[in-house]
Amino acid sequence: MTELSELEQLAHLQARMAAAAPEALPDISQIFAFLVESEDQMLVLIQYIDDPSKVPVVPTQGDVEFGFVLYWIHNPPAEITAFLAQHPLLNFVYEVLAAAAPPTQITTEQYDQLIGDLGAYGLPWEDGTLYGRNYQYQQLDPYWMLAALNYAANVLDPDLVQPFPNNAPAAIALTRKDGTDADPVIGIIGDWGTGYYSDEGGVDCPAQRVMEQITNPNLSPAIDYLVHLGDVYYAGTDLRPLPGEEQDNFYSKWPDQGAGRNWTLNSNHEMYGAASGYFDVALQEGGPFGAQNGMSYFAMTYGPWLVLGLDSVRRPFVHGRFGHRQLEWLARQLRSCTRAVAFAHHPPIRVGT
Repeated sequence: MTELSELEQLAHLQARMAAAAPEALPDISQIFAFLVESEDQMLVLIQYIDDPSKVPVVPTQGDVEFGFVLYWIHNPPAEITAFLAQHPLLNFVYEVLAAAAPPTQITTEQYDQLIGDLGAYGLPWEDGTLYGRNYQYQQLDPYWMLAALNYAANVLDPDLVQPFPNNAPAAIALTRKDGTDADPVIGIIGDWGTGYYSDEGGVDCPAQRVMEQITNPNLSPAIDYLVHLGDVYYAGTDLRPLPGEEQDNFYSKWPDQGAGRNWTLNSNHEMYGAASGYFDVALQEGGPFGAQNGMSYFAMTYGPWLVLGLDSVRRPFVHGRFGHRQLEWLARQLRSCTRAVAFAHHPPIRVGT
């Protein structure tokens, strides 16, 4: 389904909803439950900023990254309204959500006061997240709403989601680029797919500064393999509705380390965009990540060591879930090693399809 244009995807979604009996329509209550839980986290943050003397107890459910989505559904920012006017698929999804969404608990006064309290650049939260409004990807950046709308499209029409391939996962032996017998060096970066933009004071954004370090010819020790742990923003999209997210924010800026030396993992943000950007763009045949054979998990060996890259996000909003097929493959890999280290975007805590 992901090879269709946005208008074709919209037509498929509308036809699916028109043909289905009301009781057979997708249950979007799970989306609203998640957004309410996320807003609860945001309310805790608002209270903390108002009175830092009170240490907050942050709810464990939800994701504060989506803490303003319910508010934005009922009070769409001007830039989102303008964006949706040009993207009919997500505009339709927005209208479906707006017609049924529960009320927001955040008032306009709280929202405006928070923006004022955060100042020009914002404030860091305990997990390192920046809460501000004036720079891209800060938590009051209203374009985060696009991740929720993309995911809602997946719920309304599961046919839009990229099918997971069933190829043979990659398994390679680690070697040094320089041909010596020294231990190979693995570079690890994550949440890097932001593209390049100007940050506070006109300086290069964090992703660009990280890449300048990695590509520094004087870097010591030199990197033999480079692994991305996932996340291309806002939703790792391919065709809907931002054709350039996976291409422009990640793929085109990746420093190719050579054949079989580049690896990238799946993440919740790639899944918000139906995983089409991840599988069709990042893992395209003949590209830097071609050694993965189109698969979202892989293995590397080095003496007694097994180095694993695992897909911990089989569905959006569900972090830390392994599919049964991957677990069966993992069990076979572990039988042949004595030591193992694993990379994943989230801690694996559940098993699922």
